[in-house]
Amino acid sequence: MTVRQRPSSEVQMQRGLSIEDLSLDTGISVETIRYYQRRGLIGAPERNGRRGFYGVETVERLDEINTLRQQGFSLREIERKLNPHPQEPASLLDFDELALRSKIPAPILQSLMAEQILVPLDVDGVHKFNSSDVAMANAALQLLGKGLPFSELLTLAKEHIVRMEETIDDAIDVFDRVVRRLPTSDEEEFREEFRDFIEISEILSRLVALNFQRLLTIKAQKHLDLTGSSLEKQVVTQLFKEYLESNV
Repeated sequence: MTVRQRPSSEVQMQRGLSIEDLSLDTGISVETIRYYQRRGLIGAPERNGRRGFYGVETVERLDEINTLRQQGFSLREIERKLNPHPQEPASLLDFDELALRSKIPAPILQSLMAEQILVPLDVDGVHKFNSSDVAMANAALQLLGKGLPFSELLTLAKEHIVRMEETIDDAIDVFDRVVRRLPTSDEEEFREEFRDFIEISEILSRLVALNFQRLLTIKAQKHLDLTGSSLEKQVVTQLFKEYLESNV
């Protein structure tokens, strides 16, 4: 691994780096760092209020990723090298544990639940949460940290949920017609059918999420092409290229 002088001071490293400082320190764009985080190649930052800070272990992990990419490894191969063993399933969390794990104040979590941004699992009549809920709560906090007003976030979420309900009903109809076919009294057969439905729903969710992200990015670029200044167009073209290269 090539050793180079770090722009960040030792004091900065001890208290943690913002994502912008981490980008400067490693030479990796902010968007690429976020993409690596979504793929599980690096961990989530420690939070101090709305700000996230990364430690020296993240810098070292990004250096390792850079080295492997320079050696010609694809991101999929790097994932297998750095995360060779699947993680053990996380245990279910109650509300207090969710607040502790996500480091988000309870009133904000309650508001997210009220607007169905967070939808708890019903386990024997008790509300439970898992790692996906922690990720969703942190995603909402990241939006707030970017300056999106909480009321605007809730409005966007409500509009999305209304549109999504119809799609969900259609997906369940497909399950009934294609996967379930006919009601069965065979427990093992139904278990297998429902496992198929869960697998299909996970694949469909990834497909929809990736499609939404792609369409949103392309539409935003076109909007700025029409309304932006020359400087904005130049910057957007460069960032869009980085986005495409980081998603290979």
